Amino acid sequence: EKLCAMLHRAGASNETVSAWEAFAQTGDMNEVERVRDHVSLLLAVEGGRKESGLALLFSYLVRVRTEIQDVNIVLGAKRVGIPAEQIASYMRTITSGTQVERSRHA
Repeated sequence: EKLCAMLHRAGASNETVSAWEAFAQTGDMNEVERVRDHVSLLLAVEGGRKESGLALLFSYLVRVRTEIQDVNIVLGAKRVGIPAEQIASYMRTITSGTQVERSRHA
């Protein structure tokens, strides 16, 4: 309860506060991590619009991290024998909601 009040005073979004409240009730960090990743991607998109500075560097690092996570998902799925079409379908599903936010490296 004190943490949520502190988060509100610090200007955290309602989504962030709700995620921490859910963690306090369930002990499950999944929602907190999902919100953290979402906020990071939003900041990365905003930072990608800058021409220089730390925001641009942060944007690059988040986008590279996202790409590495995607590669790890694909390699892990292949390692356990999941068919390529099923992997591709899953990757389309997880990227469809964040397509604008996710990196697009040439």
